[in-house]
Amino acid sequence: MRPQDLKFIEWLESYKSWYERASDRWGLFRNICIILSFISLVLSVVIATLNTQDLLSSTWKWLLVLATLLATITNSALSHFKIREMEELREDGELEFYEMVALARQRFEELENDPEKITKIKDELRDRIAKLERRQHRQHVAIDRSRERDTSDVGGKLEIKRFNDAL
Repeated sequence: MRPQDLKFIEWLESYKSWYERASDRWGLFRNICIILSFISLVLSVVIATLNTQDLLSSTWKWLLVLATLLATITNSALSHFKIREMEELREDGELEFYEMVALARQRFEELENDPEKITKIKDELRDRIAKLERRQHRQHVAIDRSRERDTSDVGGKLEIKRFNDAL
């Protein structure tokens, strides 16, 4: 395989790596929220049970409040940020790049002695990348818009909008 073809494949793989990292970040964020939510809910139940027996000091009662607050925040993050949809969106991009890299490797090896056809394949892959990027952007915007619609009926709409704008 020619050096310029290897560089093109490296370039494709850098896109694939970006999608992989983005998908992993969203997945990690989702898992952290789920675990924190579960722990805080269990902690809330245990403390509330002990509290009914008046065995707890005021410090434990504050811990109950904080655990409940943590559960509320993590559950809100899970629903508000549309984490699963964002993870799936980036995962779809990653899978498409895996396919493009495999196709490029295969076609470049088949057509090693035909630079014109390789150039045509590179152009087709660049077009495919541009379409993927536009599709990813449109779907990301659609997820953001659905997130805004989901919060539009909630009180404090201005604070939610400011929070979204800060992201």
